[in-house]
Amino acid sequence: MGLTTHRRLLTKCLQRLVLKKAYVTALTGSQELRRDALLDRVERAQPEILALIAPAGFGKSTLARQLIIGKPAAVCDVAGILDDLDLARRLVPALAQENPSRTQLLTQRELMLGDGGTSVAERVNLALEAWKDQAAQSFFVFENAEHIARNPKAREFFARLLTHRPAGRTVVICSRENLRVHLTRFAAPHEILTLRADDLAFDSADLASLFPEAASGRTNLERILQLSQGWPIAVFLLKRFENEGRMDHLLESLDDIAFDELHDYLADQVLASLEAGLVKGLFACACITRATTADLQAALGDEKAVRALAEFARESPFLARNAQGEFELHPMLASLLLEHREEHRNELLARTAAEFENKRKYQRAAELHLARGDSGAAASALGRHEVIRDHAPSMQYARVLSSLD
Repeated sequence: MGLTTHRRLLTKCLQRLVLKKAYVTALTGSQELRRDALLDRVERAQPEILALIAPAGFGKSTLARQLIIGKPAAVCDVAGILDDLDLARRLVPALAQENPSRTQLLTQRELMLGDGGTSVAERVNLALEAWKDQAAQSFFVFENAEHIARNPKAREFFARLLTHRPAGRTVVICSRENLRVHLTRFAAPHEILTLRADDLAFDSADLASLFPEAASGRTNLERILQLSQGWPIAVFLLKRFENEGRMDHLLESLDDIAFDELHDYLADQVLASLEAGLVKGLFACACITRATTADLQAALGDEKAVRALAEFARESPFLARNAQGEFELHPMLASLLLEHREEHRNELLARTAAEFENKRKYQRAAELHLARGDSGAAASALGRHEVIRDHAPSMQYARVLSSLD
């Protein structure tokens, strides 16, 4: 894919994208804005079910992450969910994350979920039974839950999970849409807390902490609030332009722009600064979900491009890097980058898998082969993995194995 095509696709992506995750380390100059008022509200409410329902860019994931810091918790990403079995297979590894002491037992459950000799209903029930077995206080976050709402089988299984939610587990739902499920079926009204866009939007106090110089003059702060309407992703992008010394010019040029056009304008401004290596790196992140540094080095063969991605993840809300060092590209951005580019995606995945096979990293190679839909190549690579050296099969190994016939 040529650089011109990359840039055209990325421009289209960013213009259509209202970015979701508000990772703002470099935007604020230190650390992300902690949502203390919202966290206090959740603490006072002590909900059994917390629903964060708002369009992309309102910091649902950020609030959920701040809520679970230092607590027993798990995050189950259900983006692109296919059906109830797919949800069940994503649920089991997350349960191991919630309670690591259950990992060995849950690994066996994961292997059983891949047993084609049993019915789908029986395999889904295995995950449900694992879900029921929980005693300690914990948080369980369902990310991108709007995908559950769009799939009847997944939605039905999700309702069963809520029905059988064990005491002590708080369910946190992050969704861009209403779930088409009445939460009062699963908890009393006073045990449910729903926060929507109006609740998640920044207020004047939040803006004052982000723009201390503007707060002293008030005029620019009021203008920022008027333009952004408290929409966190727009606020953070404006903060970036302030750091670059472009705020006054930007505010002047935004006089006649409508709010629903704001993200298009800001995206154009950000896109103008991207270099060729960074564009290629973003495409690699779109191809490889939760790419590690090793993944990107194998995919790009360019340490400079990998360093540029790491720097970009520190400076921009467009790309984040989690505690495990994995790069997280916004899923909508990823899907748009990959639109009509399946051949290029498969080529990159195959090349990266081959690099891992050359390094005898056969399990990772098998995962990448599976990602491009080549079960034969995945089975061949996994068959070369010396699992006998492991004390017990890992959850990752079990997931790959259970995905094969």
